[in-house]
Amino acid sequence: MENKTRLEKYIANKEDIIRKMKRRDELCEIAVSQYGCAYSDIRVQASGENKSMSIVDEIIDLEREIKELQDEVKNVENAVAILPALEMRILRFRYFDNLPFGYIAYKINRSEQRTKDIHTTALGQIML
Repeated sequence: MENKTRLEKYIANKEDIIRKMKRRDELCEIAVSQYGCAYSDIRVQASGENKSMSIVDEIIDLEREIKELQDEVKNVENAVAILPALEMRILRFRYFDNLPFGYIAYKINRSEQRTKDIHTTALGQIML
């Protein structure tokens, strides 16, 4: 089921965003210590001097990748947000909070099987 795969990818994308942001921050610290100025000044200096600054290039690439992942995450969140309340809650619990069906069933006061049925219906309703 394609929507389920996209929602599972949502979880991986959120983890990837965090990992890439940490790496970007590490590189920014290295760049600032190497070039002795603020990161924004390093970017200007790099473009003005037309010389290769591999750390800055990697930071720029990471920022682009982070933005793309954030856009994909936002698309998924928007698609889930327009569902009826119960379906939205189930998908949010399952994919945004990564909760097991048994716990979701408890939270929404339904049986686990009924929760799974609503989940399946909700996957068919979202437009990803």
